[in-house]
Amino acid sequence: MKIESLWILLLLFWCLVGLFSCQARAGEPEHQIKPPEIVISVKDQKLAMVWEGQVSGVFPVSTSRFGIGDRPGSYATPLGRLVIRKKIGNGCRLGTVFKTRIPTGEVLPPNAPGRDPIVTRILWLDGQEPQNRHAYARSLVSG
Repeated sequence: MKIESLWILLLLFWCLVGLFSCQARAGEPEHQIKPPEIVISVKDQKLAMVWEGQVSGVFPVSTSRFGIGDRPGSYATPLGRLVIRKKIGNGCRLGTVFKTRIPTGEVLPPNAPGRDPIVTRILWLDGQEPQNRHAYARSLVSG
């Protein structure tokens, strides 16, 4: 009988500890890991990967030769907060040339003289703000 009482007391203590530890955790805010952000400088033609407020890498990029904006049919580079809706070029060789987001079969060396094609990878962006709401469809010409 003494052993049974001890086991019951230990079980009750274990349940109480579990109950209090759960309540303490329930009131605490969860630490959410934010996904990395990509910040692009059109002026500098650079992309910075920012993770939890810290720059983790800087890379060269090429923005549109048609300027900035999201006017339909403009092919311009949109500004503001955007999400990557589609990634194009995975599995293609570095330097692969694209036309209307389709590989042409041509592969160029870096900085090919006299050329300014879209090469290697394309991030198709979707605007998340009123001023860039046409970003995803800006290069689609209705007809």
